[in-house]
Amino acid sequence: MRAGDRGSLVFFDRGAHAAVRSSSDPSRLAVALDSTAVSDQITRYGPGLKVAQSILDESDLPNREVVIVSDFQRNGWTGDEGVSFPAGTVVTTVPITDETTPNRSVAGVQLSRTMLAGRERIRVSVRLTREGGEEPEEVPVVLRLDGREIETRSVELGATGSVMVNFEPFTLTSAFTRGSVHLPQDALPKDDQAHFVLSPGRALSVLILEGSGARDEASLYLRRALEIGDGSAFQVSVRSSTSFTETDLQRHAVVVLNDTRFPSGASGARLRSFVEGGGGLLVVLGERSAWRPEADDLLPGRFEAPRDGDRRGASRLGFLEYGHPIFELFSGARSGDFTRARFFRTRPLIPGPDDAVIARFDDGMPALVERRIGDGVVLLWGSTLDSFWNDLAVQPVFLPFVHALVEHLAGQPDPAPWFDAGQVLDLADPDVLASVGPAEGLIPLTEDQVALAPGGGNVPLPSTQGPRFLTLAEQGFYGIREPGSDDERPFSVAVNVEVSESELTPMDPDELAAAVMARDGLTTGGGLPGEVRPEDVERRQSLWRYLLMAALLIFVMETVVSNWLSRLATPKFGDGRGHAVG
Repeated sequence: MRAGDRGSLVFFDRGAHAAVRSSSDPSRLAVALDSTAVSDQITRYGPGLKVAQSILDESDLPNREVVIVSDFQRNGWTGDEGVSFPAGTVVTTVPITDETTPNRSVAGVQLSRTMLAGRERIRVSVRLTREGGEEPEEVPVVLRLDGREIETRSVELGATGSVMVNFEPFTLTSAFTRGSVHLPQDALPKDDQAHFVLSPGRALSVLILEGSGARDEASLYLRRALEIGDGSAFQVSVRSSTSFTETDLQRHAVVVLNDTRFPSGASGARLRSFVEGGGGLLVVLGERSAWRPEADDLLPGRFEAPRDGDRRGASRLGFLEYGHPIFELFSGARSGDFTRARFFRTRPLIPGPDDAVIARFDDGMPALVERRIGDGVVLLWGSTLDSFWNDLAVQPVFLPFVHALVEHLAGQPDPAPWFDAGQVLDLADPDVLASVGPAEGLIPLTEDQVALAPGGGNVPLPSTQGPRFLTLAEQGFYGIREPGSDDERPFSVAVNVEVSESELTPMDPDELAAAVMARDGLTTGGGLPGEVRPEDVERRQSLWRYLLMAALLIFVMETVVSNWLSRLATPKFGDGRGHAVG
């Protein structure tokens, strides 16, 4: 920096902040640089470049320069960030990347829950990846619970590729159990580990009501799908639709009327009260389903007599509301194909004006309709959930679809076993707390509570009046407790780095520099914006004066020479001798 220069230092990851802004003191920049550290958050170039743009826009100095120091990870740049530096800005890129660095990582963790003798069992499966290796290697994979090593598996990782590792199931007995999966550390240690927090007691109880004389396999597929838990565990009971009691309803979060008449009299009234109080009701229509007038104010629309498939032989699902919680899981590419399921028989549904249609058959007829009653939800499905009227039950999407139906009806989101670094939690929001752990494990919020960060420091929480935001900045486990307390199992949150950070493919730095260059900016020989100073403009303007003077001089000289040559070339006559002189 020279006298009169001003410098700014901007750090960026998921967000950005100016550690020093427009300072003429180089020592301030050096101190800020020395006091920072690499964060655990994902790379996003947009926020940092926008802060730089605002600094340049506010500057009244004639010359502007931006120096970008980064590994230029391609995942951090989309191309539509909307950044444009002022014209004439010089952009210098300093890449700090090594494309040859091999990297192995814990790329994904799957937690499957099952019930055994009334207790929850957890199976941990992890996906390991490796990039940039030269030959296969044997590495140990360690599973730890509450800091104690539970199991170690040895696995062979190829030079490039991925492999799945399944650990033995374990019984989950305590709330806020802290789990971790570890690989030996390499040059990029942050993705060599993954953390999660689990709590028992999240099993959803489901009551399936069948009609008298129901087929033996009427609820077979439905029951089997719920008995195989993935993320949530389900406790399933089967009763006759004519013999369930008030106690049965109190013990269950979701009721399924599976191919049976809607209960009448006191049973119907109990079912209506169950829904109004926050319960979920799924009505599966089949051969034995029958409409009752008393269900008109509860069910989401009416249904008619069974209808066979059209002349093509079968109907298919042609529309899904992917914005609805039931189908969000299937909104991504290659996340499940419902169009493969064939429906040979259906019941036409006629929804009410306030009912929501969230799935339709390919002929436009509603397939799944929703109505909210009080604090509860009712879903009406226009076919069976077995192999009798359709083959949906044998499609890969059936199991996650049934789970999504029940979880939506229960209104209890599966607790998130971990969060990504950089996310923010509002600990004063009951819904946020419910997404973290069981209600019985939540501690009352007080003024004195602090969050213990993974690095060991205390993070003060805002007052209990209003939101209480906690920024999950570090990888590891956050615990919330009273100052000085020694709770063995505090309210805990696991934080991991985002998996996409393990994708190290760099972009061309010149591509980024060109994208942020102003459209009317001048470029240097390297293709970057050039520096245009007033003295340069004046120098270029003065050249034209010299060129004009030179052109005028050449014009005068040309005139003189041409006149002289003309006189020499003109013939003279009548010299008195009879000769012509030229």
